[in-house]
Amino acid sequence: PESVWAPKAHLRLAETMIEAKRYGEAEVLVRKYLKMAKNPYDFFEGRMVLARALIDKNDSKAVDLVKRMIMSASEEARLSQIKKLFPDVKRTFGVNLNRWIAAPSVQYKISETFYDMSQWDEARKRVKSHVLSRNPYGDLKNRALYLYAKALARTDLYREAVNIFESLRGTRHLPGLSYWLARTYAKLNEYDKAIAIRRNLVKRYGKSRSAADYLSKIALLLMDQSKYKQSRNEWQNVISMRPRGRNLMEAKWYLAWCEYRLKNYDAAIKTFDWMLNNRAKRYGYRDRVRYWKARAQLESGKKTEGRALLKELSSRNSYYGELARRRLSGDVRNATN
Repeated sequence: PESVWAPKAHLRLAETMIEAKRYGEAEVLVRKYLKMAKNPYDFFEGRMVLARALIDKNDSKAVDLVKRMIMSASEEARLSQIKKLFPDVKRTFGVNLNRWIAAPSVQYKISETFYDMSQWDEARKRVKSHVLSRNPYGDLKNRALYLYAKALARTDLYREAVNIFESLRGTRHLPGLSYWLARTYAKLNEYDKAIAIRRNLVKRYGKSRSAADYLSKIALLLMDQSKYKQSRNEWQNVISMRPRGRNLMEAKWYLAWCEYRLKNYDAAIKTFDWMLNNRAKRYGYRDRVRYWKARAQLESGKKTEGRALLKELSSRNSYYGELARRRLSGDVRNATN
């Protein structure tokens, strides 16, 4: 009973029971197996065997089970496996699942599940060929276009995606549309548009965590453009919104980095010290902060303190320990953040 093979044994025994036409016993075994299933593949395999048992048992619950399996199929390969049950369902119960699955609303749900399971390319192809090609109207059309655009963006087809997102502006019941517009414009390096959308989102969400998150994204886009003074101001605004834990540590790090890039070394050191005194180690920043604090000290003329900190850090078997050893040896190649 303790064996890792016990669950599979239940399933194999259930298949044997089906062959012996002992369907009730097979169903009990499969349901036990489903409770023990450890991953989505095992759960899928169990449901396939359960569907087989119910079909052979002439139990109409098989129809609803197969429909639920279709709607929750995570990829095309699994969908194809489930569809192999369709002829038996039609022969046993007179239900034409091929006609049912062809409905655009069903195809949309299948595509949506593919997307949710990170099968973005398959979601994109299916929603286009099985939903949008049928010229749906109203809410279904808008949701299908939105799903298609998100899948385009996920597969790096940003220009086509942003055009669809723009066409959907003002459409109701499309949660996250502004987020996707800003994200996609940023991917296209159209930072001004991305920042403008995110500023509107900051206004919408006030002082909430979502507002702080969008403000952080604005600050990062400004950093990407080397606009460190503007980015510094935004990181200060983020910190004024009182983030906690890792979010606060991240904001402090980027604030210090902006100060460093602006050659405000004393201000950078002050923030680095705050981080070291406030759980930088816990959040994985300790070695990084110590290295860049040493660099700031060296740049500000505090040679002794800077070299002492580098020497201390050089004993560490880490990325920043290696950078410290190189810097002490006279290797001054640039190190990225």
